[in-house]
Amino acid sequence: MKKNVFRSIAALIAIGCSLVACGPGETPSETATEASSLPEEESAAKTSTDGGEETESTSVPEEEELSADAAYLFDAVRGWDFCFESGAGAWGTYLTVDEQGRFSGQYHDSDAGDVGTGYENGTISLCNFTGRFTNVARTTSGVYEATVTDLTYEKEPGDEEIKDGVRYVYREAYGISGTEKVEIYLPGAKTAKLPKEYVDWIENLRFGVSVSGQYYLNVPSELPFCGIYNPATKYGFASENVSGRNLTYLVNRASFPGLASIRSDFHEEDGTYFYQDMSQDGLYLVYNLCYLDEKGLNLWGGQEDFVNDCISHLMEGQAFRDVSFLDPSDADYAPDLSYVNGGGVSIVASWLAGNNEDTRFYVARLTKLGRFVYAYGYSSSEYDELMQGEAGSFFLSSLTFSGDRDKISSANPGKVVKKIHAIVINNGSDASQIFADEVTWINSGDEELMAKYHLTEEDLTDDYAIANDVEEYKAYVLSESCPIYVQFPEEGPFSELQTKSAFHKKLMDADHSYLMELYLDENNNVTFLYEPYRP
Repeated sequence: MKKNVFRSIAALIAIGCSLVACGPGETPSETATEASSLPEEESAAKTSTDGGEETESTSVPEEEELSADAAYLFDAVRGWDFCFESGAGAWGTYLTVDEQGRFSGQYHDSDAGDVGTGYENGTISLCNFTGRFTNVARTTSGVYEATVTDLTYEKEPGDEEIKDGVRYVYREAYGISGTEKVEIYLPGAKTAKLPKEYVDWIENLRFGVSVSGQYYLNVPSELPFCGIYNPATKYGFASENVSGRNLTYLVNRASFPGLASIRSDFHEEDGTYFYQDMSQDGLYLVYNLCYLDEKGLNLWGGQEDFVNDCISHLMEGQAFRDVSFLDPSDADYAPDLSYVNGGGVSIVASWLAGNNEDTRFYVARLTKLGRFVYAYGYSSSEYDELMQGEAGSFFLSSLTFSGDRDKISSANPGKVVKKIHAIVINNGSDASQIFADEVTWINSGDEELMAKYHLTEEDLTDDYAIANDVEEYKAYVLSESCPIYVQFPEEGPFSELQTKSAFHKKLMDADHSYLMELYLDENNNVTFLYEPYRP
């Protein structure tokens, strides 16, 4: 019901979709193009005649000239539907903003249990309002301050009436009233620098996921949508992009070593893109795609059509086969692969392309935000020993929505020479290194290794064993951009990308060792580190 109200409000305002050339959060130059004027409106302004008498005039005043900050901000936020709600109850405030900073919206709350004589069908609290943001000033990257002016109501707050068995109680613009100043945020604004009250208000609505009865938060480092914050009441609006201009990017918080950029197509007219990064040997390829959905497909209905459409865009006319995908309703099975912060669920799909020795394996996470579809994944040759398997799954588990265009590419010039399994222990006081003892992972049926270590199938637990020739712990330095993934973290579903300091604390607090897989460069420095799944 709330979405229908939302859409009806959005339809009242003509929404443009073009943006000035500078990116989200950037400062427009002093010569930035001013926003174009809206159609002229009739005016009843009083003017003086030569005789000093005032007469009605139908002359039309020109639109107020906007500052560079205001022109940029209003051009960026138009086409976004703003929403203020708590997630509990059937209430919400919705508004849109045009290119002159004028906003229009509605507050709506239904209470079917509040009945009485003449209003047996319940009570609706309602407010249709208009206003304008003025005195715009950029305070920091992606953050603006504005004054709320001309706040006007269709019905006087406090009035009531009964129609068709429903009592209508007219209210103020909940969320936007009660203040002179608001802060307006653009995609890319650093969430760590935003007011804690704003982040607290929106995080449960946009950055959380419920898994097996537990609720986990995953707040991105950059805001992936536009926001409005009322500092007087500490209320916050999130938003959804309904325009034809994309300002949000699906990016990876980690980087896989050994990748170089080979394609970076960014379409300025609508913000869609197609990026590709390839390993030095060409065995694996990481791609990041965003396109405008013209078919109205979605992740919950007609999933097969949605998946095939995404793959078709990724493959660009190349044939593909053997498509399979993980239903997003299976969040309890793989929540770290089903949920993307700020954008809800994703579908994990895999397929094959090519034949014989040219066969390549593809896997991707596919999701949608507003009118835009996002696909992030990789392809690998059957000869690739790095990205295949768990390493690739971990790499895809650290996706996040961001407003930072510079992070679309996953290129990382690091190099991988070999990978090893090792037992990792408490590493002292230095978070930039680990102490590890190399071991051998033996799978059931690996006759050569089982013979080397004098093992039989009865010696294996859950079809695997860990063998150690000589216990010898060595210090390994973690490269500057080394991703670290752990299984079953204390906070977070199933797997998690951790910082060096968090992993160091985990090792310091633990009273046992961890089996990890280390990807090493030519200097034996660790460039990729994860805790493999142990049945």
